[in-house]
Amino acid sequence: MNESFEKIKNDFMRRGDMEKAKILQTLNKRLMPTQIQRIRRNDKTVLMEMVLPSWLTWDLLKQWVEENSEQESGKLCALCSNVKDVGVKFNEKFICEGCFKEIKNIQENRQQ
Repeated sequence: MNESFEKIKNDFMRRGDMEKAKILQTLNKRLMPTQIQRIRRNDKTVLMEMVLPSWLTWDLLKQWVEENSEQESGKLCALCSNVKDVGVKFNEKFICEGCFKEIKNIQENRQQ
């Protein structure tokens, strides 16, 4: 989908589809943080848990999450799914400092 989320929302408002525009404006209230994290991870099984109109496609939902995730600082940890500032990149996945320390402690305990 090439159109930005804002452009699509403005299109609805221009055409008079105020109900659709209102749904798009209130997505942050309709979705739980865990669902937003799962969408960010491209987990389409989250669609089975959500009650959304049929015109709200996965691409539009994913685009909304990507545009709104810029407001959060940090990166999404691949293990705990929390947004953290400090961590390491391993196999092109971000791992937060807390998870990295846990893995390191587990590895050290196995070697002893």
